[in-house]
Amino acid sequence: MNGRLRPVLNRVSPVRPGEERLAGFLCAHFFFLMAAIYVSKVSKTSLFLGLGLTKTSLPLVYFISAVLSGLFAAWNTKKIRALDRRAYIAWSQLFFAVGTVAFWLLFGLGGRLVPALYWFWFELFVLASVSQFWVVVGSICEPRRAKQLVGFFVGGGLAGGIAGSVLVVLLSSRLPARHLILLGLVFYLIAMTFIRAALRSAPGREEELGAGPVNYSDGFRTLAASPYLRLLSGLIIVALAASTMIDFQFNWAVKNAFPLEARRTDFLAAFSVGVLVVSWILNSVFAHRAIQALGVRAALFVTPLILALGSAAVFIIPAAGITAWAVLVKGSDKALTHTFFQATKQLLYLPLPEEVKVKAKMTIDIFVSKCGEALASLLQVVFAVILAFDAARMSFVTIGIIGLWLVILVRIGRNYLPAIRANLVPSRPDAERLVREQARADTAKRLVDLLESRERSSVLYAYNLFDLLKAERMTPELRQILSEKSAAVRASALDTLLDLDSEMLGPEWAEGEDPAALDVIVREVLALDSYQDVMRRPFGEVAASASPAREVDQMELAKVLGLMPAGAPLTDYLPRLLKHESPGVVHYALESAARLKKRDWLPLIVPHLGHPAVRDRAAETLEAYGDRAVPDLRDWMADFRADLHVRRSVPGVLASIGTSRAAEALVRQLRRRDPDVAEAVIEALFKFRDRRAGHRFRERDIKPEILHFVREACRAAAAGTSGKDGGEIRASPAAGYRQIFLLLGLLYPPEDVGRALQNYAEGTKWAVDYALELLEAVLPKKMKDAVLPVLEDAPADVKARSARRILKTLG
Repeated sequence: MNGRLRPVLNRVSPVRPGEERLAGFLCAHFFFLMAAIYVSKVSKTSLFLGLGLTKTSLPLVYFISAVLSGLFAAWNTKKIRALDRRAYIAWSQLFFAVGTVAFWLLFGLGGRLVPALYWFWFELFVLASVSQFWVVVGSICEPRRAKQLVGFFVGGGLAGGIAGSVLVVLLSSRLPARHLILLGLVFYLIAMTFIRAALRSAPGREEELGAGPVNYSDGFRTLAASPYLRLLSGLIIVALAASTMIDFQFNWAVKNAFPLEARRTDFLAAFSVGVLVVSWILNSVFAHRAIQALGVRAALFVTPLILALGSAAVFIIPAAGITAWAVLVKGSDKALTHTFFQATKQLLYLPLPEEVKVKAKMTIDIFVSKCGEALASLLQVVFAVILAFDAARMSFVTIGIIGLWLVILVRIGRNYLPAIRANLVPSRPDAERLVREQARADTAKRLVDLLESRERSSVLYAYNLFDLLKAERMTPELRQILSEKSAAVRASALDTLLDLDSEMLGPEWAEGEDPAALDVIVREVLALDSYQDVMRRPFGEVAASASPAREVDQMELAKVLGLMPAGAPLTDYLPRLLKHESPGVVHYALESAARLKKRDWLPLIVPHLGHPAVRDRAAETLEAYGDRAVPDLRDWMADFRADLHVRRSVPGVLASIGTSRAAEALVRQLRRRDPDVAEAVIEALFKFRDRRAGHRFRERDIKPEILHFVREACRAAAAGTSGKDGGEIRASPAAGYRQIFLLLGLLYPPEDVGRALQNYAEGTKWAVDYALELLEAVLPKKMKDAVLPVLEDAPADVKARSARRILKTLG
């Protein structure tokens, strides 16, 4: 059955394999629920307006309805606090079913109070049943799936509302309004069978629905603790206040235009059909595409802006057209509420954790929403009753409320992205950055050199010791320990190094002598022309020796040469040591090269990036060269004949150099699209952007490369290679997806992109959904349209269609 349903459902919304029954059951439930609501709603409004109430009565009913709903919900909380959510839903369904029958009997007995009580009871029924549906959807669907399917569910609900309203039109001339509520009960009972079937279709998520009792006090505490939820509550209040004001003007106009119950019921049913047909067309044709194109935050502004324009239009309409104007504004309000506002409002809950979402949503829908009606009713009393505003002038109040609505939307837009970030897997710190910024990496390396040289040579040990003592970030404890050790080696080490008697130097170095000052003295001695002349021959013999027995001497020589000026003649022996076969000799030769920085030595240094034993030291040496090393590194990286290990190490060195010239070299190599080094180059570019937050890459350089990888992924998807079984994109992110993420981080906020990548790599559906939601929030429309379908978790056939569409668009 699932296999037969999916092609049909995919025409409306992308449905994953295995979720056809779940999506179908939820849509069917919302269809029959909305049919029940619209059948009963027409009866509620017609019976209430038939009481012959004045314009003073409507605000009173709105206010009493809001107060009684709050009191009932508070009482309801105490009575069912011990119930879990599944039991709560089951008991509330029974309550509303029995209540419908009870009101049908009461309408038969007559009484002016019954329509007003039914108004209150019906409002509570709508709030509870619709809220329960969205809680179920949020509990058994991942956030992004709920977002993708919300249009499908809303479309089903609109179709149900149309069906219910059409039945009312057909039956209103044959049945009194009170009998129509029994038809609504039939639809409601059918809807309940589908929600139970949906829960059975998602056994892995059903337990979450039953996790914990319903507790509205927890919900209020949750709202108070979250700035985002407080803004969302404010949005619901002002939106419902504006809608209630429009409803007030509409009911006022309808009561005056249709005094007879039969005609009024026919008109209200026909009005509902028209509104729902328009809503269904908007939802099916425009709403989903508009939300995708505008994004959630921008789509939120559609409803209030159109309503503001509609309310302002009353000032240019003649008095005879007030009824037609009220119908059009009310129709616009309902159509936009069913499509844009309803969909975007539900999407605003998606960034919230599941436990917060359930508490907040039930509290907002039951309590907070009624504050909007109460606010509107108070404003109606002030302006319509006390100040005697007519229907046209009441639009001033409506426009004022909508203005506040727009202000709240601006603030929600600023908080939406942080709310998504808060739900992501915490960004794992960059270990390399932590070492660079916090750890004493240079001190640790010198300490390692010191310990390794201890048994080899007193000269090496002494100068490694001096290097440590000069380190500015040495702890006092370590400095004291090393200073004590230095006394044991200073005489013999310096005797060997300077070819002097230790007795001559020893007395001149007091225990409190600054090691840095001593280092200056040593360097001055090594720079003397006489020293250079005397040591030329012995240094030459050591450098030229191929005997393994002279390896330690060559290490000492390599170390000493780094203490001389770059122009000293003896430094000409360093290239021989850079070519030495011993990693120990090369290690000290590279250290000295980093200090002297002669460009002629670069061709001897770069190949060491391919030798694991000295690769890190070679990278540090090249980093010390800075911009002077960039041309050589650029050429090695681009040379396909060079050692591949060297080529793949070069991008990381360029990123560490961190200059604009190094960035240009990386970008140039990126644009070559060399598969051998592409991954290393992209990783290096992202690291560069992370280190140099102020650097901005040109969009014309990076965007074509993003789209190149998008095309590659689309070609794979179009060929049917997007997943192992055709249902899932991947078991773990492929390299191509990682490269897309990293390249996006060069143009857009790298912290957000990095967090999204971590969540996408996490692999769970919820983590992936939140990752894509964050990307959707930070990427511009054109990039979002190209990238997100590639990363989406979708059936293979749906993904293939999206891939072919993207390829056609990109050309």
